[in-house]
Amino acid sequence: MPRKKKKLPADMPKIADFEVYSVTQLRKATGLTQTEFGKLYKIPMRTVQNWEAREAEPDSEKGRQLPDWALYMLNRLVREDFPAAFSGKPNIRIAD
Repeated sequence: MPRKKKKLPADMPKIADFEVYSVTQLRKATGLTQTEFGKLYKIPMRTVQNWEAREAEPDSEKGRQLPDWALYMLNRLVREDFPAAFSGKPNIRIAD
């Protein structure tokens, strides 16, 4: 059975003029592994795994959900560190 993809709420505020991406989308856009992403942003790998597991199955008990404010901040940091991954795509979701 395919996993359900978490959709961000339609009313989720945008940071500046760009859409907020999930942790999985951010990480995949950078081309980093979970380990590399965690090391770069000083996030334990297990925490990155938990966030991504929670995104894949939001109704399950797996993982912990990242608070919205932290997701906004992480979006801003990743976009600043990897501008080429997001250039020309301010309001387009990156495919998983």
